[in-house]
Amino acid sequence: MMSHMCVDATVRAAFDKGYDCMVAHDACAAKSIIFGEVEAPSDHVHAAFMGALGAVYAKVLSCNLSGYNTRPRQSAWIRRG
Repeated sequence: MMSHMCVDATVRAAFDKGYDCMVAHDACAAKSIIFGEVEAPSDHVHAAFMGALGAVYAKVLSCNLSGYNTRPRQSAWIRRG
């Protein structure tokens, strides 16, 4: 999944609907993008989007965390409040 497209849009929409969100930053990626005459490398694009999501919309985690539960839960989303 592309962090600057699907992941960003889904997390922001879920947050707006009242869900607490988590993003596994090492389970998604971005591609290089061009704006005007500036080309942003894929790792910079990915870092910028993960930083923005992590600042407000989601808890950004690694899949490689010790003790991270990789088993599917009954509900992938947890509604806030």
